[in-house]
Amino acid sequence: MKYIEDLDLNECTLKFGKYVNGRTQFSVVTLEGEQVCCATLNCAWHSISDKEVIIKDYQENEGIYDILFAANVVSKVKRRISVGLHQAYVCDLLIKPKFKYVR
Repeated sequence: MKYIEDLDLNECTLKFGKYVNGRTQFSVVTLEGEQVCCATLNCAWHSISDKEVIIKDYQENEGIYDILFAANVVSKVKRRISVGLHQAYVCDLLIKPKFKYVR
């Protein structure tokens, strides 16, 4: 199992999908197919544009935002939203998703 602090995006790929409400979802997956994390959240009660995603950067995903930002996958944090006791980040998705499945 890979951990976020050991993550090298050169050794991973992003697997895209859609949430039921049509928002973009993606996971970080190793080249062997092992899911490292689901990087996004679907907070239907928060309004976001079609080009935005909500990044979960807490608990088991802590540090994923910095990795995705450094790799030019997501933009600078545009705003923070409350998710229970935590904060998630609303960012623009800077790459064009290649959808392989629908969730």
